[in-house]
Amino acid sequence: MTATVSQWIDRRYGMAVGLGADVAPAEGLVRMLSRRTHRKFTGAPVPEPLMQALFACMQSSASKSDLQQYSVIRVRDRALRGKIAALVAGLCVGYPSEAGEVTPRLPQALVVHTDAYDDRELETRVARYDGVRPIPPAKQKNVDPYGVSAACAWSENVARQLSLPERAAFREFLQRHGFALR
Repeated sequence: MTATVSQWIDRRYGMAVGLGADVAPAEGLVRMLSRRTHRKFTGAPVPEPLMQALFACMQSSASKSDLQQYSVIRVRDRALRGKIAALVAGLCVGYPSEAGEVTPRLPQALVVHTDAYDDRELETRVARYDGVRPIPPAKQKNVDPYGVSAACAWSENVARQLSLPERAAFREFLQRHGFALR
């Protein structure tokens, strides 16, 4: 049986939220709700016609003032791919080797506001979200200073990640590569 929009929304939030019951399952909507992160790929090459179609899709996105501010560097060299992967940079195109999981997102009540920002129930709602987003030891941030937590919640992991500076040398990297920064 095909999942309903309501079921996909529940999966996106990691809990039953009671949304989308009267929404028809349009293909684009279901694709967005079922989006997953894939970090491992098979070795199967992507056919050239599909790559060209993907490039056309990329160029179909919005472009500020029609400036078309994008460039694609297609990396075929395996050694260079390895170096880029070590930086966790770029967008990968390929066939996933694993199904992947739908990552639950923050509830709409935390991120959608009407007429004014409202954080009166922020702590309560984040705590509820933490209940559906336990972070396994392998994905916990900054374990050297903080250690591995048996029960690491999403908010704790975010606090760990933001507590230490990242990419401290990024400015110098950009300057070495010709970017004039003030």
